[in-house]
Amino acid sequence: MDNVTHTLFGYALGRAFGARHAERPESRALLASAVIGSNVPDFDFVLGLFGGDARLTYLLQHRGLSHTLIFSVLLGALSGLVCSLVQLRAARLDVAALGAGSGLLHLCCDALNDYGVHPFYPFDNRWYYGDSVFIVEPLWLALLLPLPAFYAWTRPGRLLSRGLALGLLGLILVVLPGARAAALTAVMLAAFVAQRRSGPRGLPALAGSAALISVFGLGGQLAEAQVRAALQREAPAERVLDIASSPAPGDPSCHRVLAVTLDAQRVYRVHLVNSQLFGPARWCRQLPAHPTAPLSAAELASDDRVRFEATFSAPATRLRELSRDHCDAEALLRFARVPFWLEREDGTVLGDLRYDRAPALEFAERKLNDTCPTLSGLAPWVPPRRDLLQP
Repeated sequence: MDNVTHTLFGYALGRAFGARHAERPESRALLASAVIGSNVPDFDFVLGLFGGDARLTYLLQHRGLSHTLIFSVLLGALSGLVCSLVQLRAARLDVAALGAGSGLLHLCCDALNDYGVHPFYPFDNRWYYGDSVFIVEPLWLALLLPLPAFYAWTRPGRLLSRGLALGLLGLILVVLPGARAAALTAVMLAAFVAQRRSGPRGLPALAGSAALISVFGLGGQLAEAQVRAALQREAPAERVLDIASSPAPGDPSCHRVLAVTLDAQRVYRVHLVNSQLFGPARWCRQLPAHPTAPLSAAELASDDRVRFEATFSAPATRLRELSRDHCDAEALLRFARVPFWLEREDGTVLGDLRYDRAPALEFAERKLNDTCPTLSGLAPWVPPRRDLLQP
C-alpha cells in the first residue's frame, strides 16, 4: 500500500481513538503514534543503501523483517513510546498500544494486494498474497481524505488535504473510463458529506475502509473462481499452480489475472487474462501493450466474462537452470511470483510478469550478471515458484 494511504488510515485511527481523551496533548500524542506507527515498517528501504545492488536488495528487503507480525508490532509500539515521551502528560500505555496496533494494521493493509508479505517469519518463510486491492487504490483515498480536509488541526494540514482531494478528483476524471470515473466521483462526494455531518471523528473513514476491503476481497475471490473454471474448461491438461490477481483501480469487478500453470510435459505457462464480474470482458482491458516478456497470442477460447489475452510459455527446466547458474537469478526468484525470462544476444533477462508494463527493464526485471546481493542472508524467503524449481 502506498504511504499516503497508510498515513491517512493512521490519521483516521488516531482521531477515532483520540476522541476519548479530552486533553489536547494526549490526543496529539495518539494521533502522532497512529500516523508514525502506520508508516514505520516501510523504513526497511534503508537496507537498500547497504546492499550493493540497490534494485535487487530492495526486492528482497522491502516488506522484509519489518513486515512480520513480531517486528511490525514492536516497531509500532516503540514509535508510540517515543510519541508519549514528547508529551509528558500523555497516556503512555494507550499511545504505545495504538502505535503497536497501527504497525500491525500496516502489515494487514500491505497483505491486501498482489505484492505479498511473509508475516509469520521466522516460523514460516512463505509469501502470502491478498490479491484484492490495488496498491494505490483511488477509492480508498477518496474515503480517507475528507477527515483531514475538514478537521486537520492546522490550516496547512487542511489545505494540503483539500489539495490532495482536488488532485485525486482530477486524476480520476482524466485517467479512468467515464463510468468508473463517475462512480468514484459520486463516492468521493458522499464521503465528504458523511464526514462533514459526523464531525471530527475517524469512525466514518474507518467504516468506509472496512466496507471497501470487504467488497474488493469478495471481488477478488469471485474473479479467481471465474478464471479457474475457465481454465478447467479450456485447458484441462494444465495444472493450476497459482492465480495472481489485481483489480483495476476503483473497480472491484474488473481484474487483471495471471494464471500460472504446468502441464505433464513440464511446460510452464502464464495466461494473461481479463476477468469482468459484470458486463463483457472487453470492458476490462488493463494488460500492457508492449511488455518485456516474449508473449504470444492466447490460444484458449474466451467467453463473456473471461478474456484470454496472451500467454508466456517455456520449459520449466530452464527456470531451474537459471536459478542454479546465476546467484542473482536465485535471489530474484525469492521474490518473483510470476517469473518470465527472455534470451537475448547480450544475455538473459529475468523478471516478474506482475510488474512488466513496458519494453524497458523495470524494477522487478534484470539482465542476469551474477551480481549477488550482499544482504541475501536477511531475506530467507521461500521462492514463490518453488514448485517449478524442484526436480
